[in-house]
Amino acid sequence: MALTDEDKAWIRSTMSKLLAPTNERLDALTRYILEMRSEVIRRSDGLEQRQDFMTNALLNYQPLNKAMLDR
Repeated sequence: MALTDEDKAWIRSTMSKLLAPTNERLDALTRYILEMRSEVIRRSDGLEQRQDFMTNALLNYQPLNKAMLDR
């Protein structure tokens, strides 16, 4: 026995209503993960800038340290 188009439409609408709360939670989780990713990228960029500054300051302060850092 095959499903009619009406049966298929009813199943589709019922499933979408049942899955709506789950979809909303997954959408919220996706937004949270993307925001967290952006925050991690932003903070790591700041750390890299500080590291570059400290490396350059150290190299200008003592030339011997350059060989130590390269090693």
